[in-house]
Parts: sequence; C-alpha cells; structure tokens
Amino acid sequence: MIYCRSRELRAKTLESYEHTLRLFERWCNDELNITQVDQVTESVIRRYITNLQERGKYTFYANEKSKEQNFPERRRDFRKPVSAATINNYIRNLKVFFNWLDSGYVLKKNPMKKVRQLKTNRNAKEYISDEDFKRLVGQLDRSYFPEHRDYTMIICHCAYTRKLYAHNLLLSRHKLIASTD
Repeated sequence: MIYCRSRELRAKTLESYEHTLRLFERWCNDELNITQVDQVTESVIRRYITNLQERGKYTFYANEKSKEQNFPERRRDFRKPVSAATINNYIRNLKVFFNWLDSGYVLKKNPMKKVRQLKTNRNAKEYISDEDFKRLVGQLDRSYFPEHRDYTMIICHCAYTRKLYAHNLLLSRHKLIASTD
C-alpha cells in the first residue's frame, strides 16, 4: 500500500485495493491454508472467483471485528449473488497487485496473467423523446452562470454527437457502395 500511496492514488482506490487484498488473503488462509503469495496460482484465483459467485454477499469478511460491527446477517441482501461487476472489481484489484509483484520480480509466474473479467449484462438505456429533452434543457436558468455553462455544454455535446453520427452514416454508406462495386 505504500507504493500506491506514493503514486497518490485516491483514497477510495486505496480502500478498494486494501479491502480486496484482505478478503483474498483471509480466504486463501482459511480455505487453502496459503500463507505466502508465491503459493497463489491461476487455479487458486479461479477457485476464489468461483467461490465468490457461489457463496453470496456478506458471507465472508476480512476479519471477525467487521462481522461483529456490521451484522451482515441482518442485511436484506445477505447471501444474494455477488454481481459480476463487483467480482470484476476484485479481479481488477488482484491484477494490479499481482502485476506489481511481477514487475518487482517477486513472482516466477503471474497467476493473474490469463484471468479475464466476467461478462456482464448491460442494461439498455431508456431514451427520452426530443420534446422531453427540450423541456428538460429549457428548465435551466441561463441567467445563472453554472446553468448557462451546463446548457452550453449539453448543446455542444448534442451537436458534436449528431455530427459524428452523420459522419459514421456517410462512412457506412460509402463502404456499402464500395463493397457492392
């Protein structure tokens, strides 16, 4: 963590790294009796990911004190599935850690090298109609600088997006015509 602090990473990032590493360390120790980082293999990582998917939320914790303070069994989402996005955060944090160890020649082989993120289902965004958008933007008080700035940014972004969309349509049309010739 000293290395991360020296790189001036944000507090939330440091907390996330530390939380992930503490959970992983405890799981390795409790489940597989692994106490040294060089004992961690790709197989161990994959087993950990599978365990995360199977055990559910708040069924494992970094230390007993956090369990006693947080009463995880009282949560409504206790034992509900851990989301793929959360597991991907753990994977990303572990990758950072093992890449750091690998770059410092602490490990002979990086166990995270072939581990990939889980596929996540992306929810389709709901779109608003042009009329609703105009009404929404019309609510901004442009006599007040921050809202005038926001209005200007929104309008510029919309114009840029439309221009980009039109350009891509022209490119697609050109490629289609070229491929039929």
